[in-house]
Amino acid sequence: MLLAADELGLSGRRHSCETSPLAFSAMHERVFDEPLVPRTTYLTATEPQVNWFLQSTRPEAIEGRRVINDLYSRFPDKSGRMRADLRGDDEKRRLSALDELLVYEMLARSYRVEYEEGDGTRPDFRPV
Repeated sequence: MLLAADELGLSGRRHSCETSPLAFSAMHERVFDEPLVPRTTYLTATEPQVNWFLQSTRPEAIEGRRVINDLYSRFPDKSGRMRADLRGDDEKRRLSALDELLVYEMLARSYRVEYEEGDGTRPDFRPV
């Protein structure tokens, strides 16, 4: 289930990056760019669900890309694993990645948290 941006308190939120230009990392890349070719049809039953974000030009997909890109812009994804999971064909990994983005955003609003990416373990958040 996708929640609307206003339900998450994210409507119209814009944040600037507070890092130097030399500290550019994967966390500053967009997850999804706007498609160059218009597509207003729904997905077929056989195509990967990620195509909704990669190809659809419907207003709901545009807003979904905006929210994901906004959340990801503040997420510390040094390895690029989160971005890869969000763009990949594995629906379970994408949904988990979306959950992690939302949990990080909600925790970071009230606490200083770090995202830990361990070898062979699932990522965790810890207070700093």
